[in-house]
Amino acid sequence: MCGIAGYLRLRPENSAPISADIAVEMLPAEDGLFELVGTGFNNASMPLIGYRCGDLVRPAPSKERCACGRWFPLIERIVGRVDDSIKLPDGRSLGRLDHLFKGVEGILEAQIRQDRLDDLTIRVVPSGGFNGRTRETLQDNAGYRLGDGVAVEIQMVDAIPRTKNGKFKGVICNVGAGTDKRSDGSPGEQR
Repeated sequence: MCGIAGYLRLRPENSAPISADIAVEMLPAEDGLFELVGTGFNNASMPLIGYRCGDLVRPAPSKERCACGRWFPLIERIVGRVDDSIKLPDGRSLGRLDHLFKGVEGILEAQIRQDRLDDLTIRVVPSGGFNGRTRETLQDNAGYRLGDGVAVEIQMVDAIPRTKNGKFKGVICNVGAGTDKRSDGSPGEQR
């Protein structure tokens, strides 16, 4: 049986029951992907707000329908989150870097920031459990994923800067395609 997510049907392997009191829109992103925007209708004291959750999906072909017979569009695959990717010196881009923090204790929140192709900073708001071993594990995880061509600095901070909506981006990349930028954001040399 497939689950209903508002006006979208999800394939059984990608579904979870969600209240029918929500409308889900798909906004075109890039490479045939769409960003999901949800609006809830079940809270009478809240205005109707389309919430951009940052999830990217690939829709199934438009003629494909759910086996249950409903006409809602199908999601073929949930791809991931809308976030910056890290650029590597060899030309690759890496996204979804949350696995750098797997097995790492003592971090309240963190942000990865890249201002140069060969260097990035992981800003960490530590909890009481953060110690030398925590730092070492994080450094090892980053080195394993990013390779030897990228130096990683772990910077302790009291807080991660928030946007006007009170959230922060987990990854900030200030490196343009094919260029390096200095930490002040000005262009560096071509690589």
